[in-house]
Amino acid sequence: MEIFDFKTYLYFWGSLFGCLLSLLIYVKRKDLRKEMLINGILFSVVGVIIEYMFFKDYWNPPLIIKFGEFGGLEDLMFGFAAGSFGSVFYTVLFKERLIRSENQRYWIIPTVLISQSLSFLVFTHWFNINSIYASSIGWALPTIVIIIIRKDLIKEVIISAILGGLILIIGEAVFLVIFAHEYLEKYFRLIGEVPVLIDVFPITEFIWGMSFGALISPLYEFLTGKRLVKANG
Repeated sequence: MEIFDFKTYLYFWGSLFGCLLSLLIYVKRKDLRKEMLINGILFSVVGVIIEYMFFKDYWNPPLIIKFGEFGGLEDLMFGFAAGSFGSVFYTVLFKERLIRSENQRYWIIPTVLISQSLSFLVFTHWFNINSIYASSIGWALPTIVIIIIRKDLIKEVIISAILGGLILIIGEAVFLVIFAHEYLEKYFRLIGEVPVLIDVFPITEFIWGMSFGALISPLYEFLTGKRLVKANG
């Protein structure tokens, strides 16, 4: 079957692996299921929409199912995995749980969406900056708002930024090395324009992973007014 052509549909298999990681956490941590579902669904939709910009100047991978000029099935899967896994990996890693603490701030969701949209408009459309950088800025701006209002989240933001970047590039590097080393040459539009570290992953992936990780990890806590404490505390 065509779907088992790993060299062509690497994005699908990588996204599927991310979804399976999320499923493992979902099964194990019942207390985090609501957070994972909310963020997973939200960013699966966002992932499909913003691919409209990425296809133009960043990459153009083969998709099993494509939704017109926007993203496809793989983007739904990647967005869900990134949103669900990214929102709780800090919590799981440091064995913490959520408790009620602050006021709810649901306005952060439209703020994130507006920031992402305006970043594409201003930086990509007006200043011709590549969409991957515009998207990274779009995640970073609401993150700054979050830490200004909730200074207790600064540590989580910093650690999650570093981990988000590392998890993304390590995951990509493993799949590229094992299955399709030539994948970037075929579908990545910035070959020769940005550094490709150890000849495997573009530095832009690390930048985007950092900015997304910094936002997604504290987003639910900020939105619901909760904070993390040790699971045995």
